[in-house]
Amino acid sequence: MSNQGQTNVVNGSGAIHPGSYIIEKAILHPSNKTEPVEIRDLIMELRIKESLSNPYIEAQAFLQDAGNFLSRIRLNGGERVELKIQRQKLEGSEQPEENQKLELDLSVIELLNYSRTHPTRQFFSLTMASPWLVINNSKVLKRSFKGTISSVIEKIIKNDLGVERIENLNTSSKGPVQGVFPYFHPIQAATWLLNNAYEDSTPFFLYETAHKGMYLDSLTKMYDKETFN
Repeated sequence: MSNQGQTNVVNGSGAIHPGSYIIEKAILHPSNKTEPVEIRDLIMELRIKESLSNPYIEAQAFLQDAGNFLSRIRLNGGERVELKIQRQKLEGSEQPEENQKLELDLSVIELLNYSRTHPTRQFFSLTMASPWLVINNSKVLKRSFKGTISSVIEKIIKNDLGVERIENLNTSSKGPVQGVFPYFHPIQAATWLLNNAYEDSTPFFLYETAHKGMYLDSLTKMYDKETFN
């Protein structure tokens, strides 16, 4: 993925390659409450990972720092990074414009692979993830629960993890359940409940997409959805 100052990848016909995204904005909010910093021009590579197995986004950015940014900011984890990413719509594509844009708010998890190859140039990677992964790791559930599997998971998502960007919660799993969470982290508790949720003999998945946010859906419903690149 390129930043705005770099050339888009094109194929032989001159069309923009489906994987060619442009980073329009990358704002880092330091944990020491100082002014936000635009780091778009420092990013040499950005990778974003989605998984049906995880209700959060993971990302890794490889940065080249020629302005001693790292020393001035003193990154220590927990910083917020706002990303706005755009992909040029392919000619003849019927995909809606909203599918060409990504807007993410991530938390810095750790700084990796630091190296200095020149007195005025240093390189490092930022590992980032959805902010509720940080919340999840600091919270334990030790309470009773009662209701449908979908409703209990919805409470975990909204109340315990504070997720606001929710696209769809499938409530077709209507069988009542009750019990006690045995000191589970919120995501662990939701996964535990999902092991007993089915629709038409297919399992449920709790996952997040970079385009639209959190989903709770069955494999049956996922098969029926329209695909896009």
